[in-house]
Amino acid sequence: MLSRFPIGDPAAPLPPALWVVAVRLEDGTRTVFGKDLIPVTRADAIEASSAILLLFAPKVIGEHRYVDGGVHSPTSADVLLGDGRFDIVIIVSPMTRAGSGPLRRRARTVLRRELTLLEAAGVRTVLIEPDDEAVDAAAGFPRSRPDAGHDIVFEARRQTVQALEPVCELVISRPCGD
Repeated sequence: MLSRFPIGDPAAPLPPALWVVAVRLEDGTRTVFGKDLIPVTRADAIEASSAILLLFAPKVIGEHRYVDGGVHSPTSADVLLGDGRFDIVIIVSPMTRAGSGPLRRRARTVLRRELTLLEAAGVRTVLIEPDDEAVDAAAGFPRSRPDAGHDIVFEARRQTVQALEPVCELVISRPCGD
């Protein structure tokens, strides 16, 4: 599945600072590859985290089957609780964008709980969710609008720069516009 994407050596272990979230299908336990002490290759962790139910088969690692971490949380931002290394957590959450339906409502409820926990722990958060312009740019992609990639990237960049403006100097030691 990953042969089309530049992930480096797929057999390499995860870099120390990369945590990849999946859910163990047998019992619903959230697994954080890279944080939890489970030996896994870079490709296996990414494939497990990308195994969206009904679209991809679960990824077998060792004796367990894993699926997309979104089954547990749309962002898993709460895995950062208690770590103590973060002054700012930037959360990109496409699943919690505006819209109706039980999956979006559940995703927003879980995200709001995670945000509350992080902020109560003194961690500043920046939330990036697709706004209406970004959603419109992505409408129909890739099936009916395969050429929409440029518009999607433009809108994602615009929205990200806007969301990060208040914290840019803290994150990169200069204003975002520079």
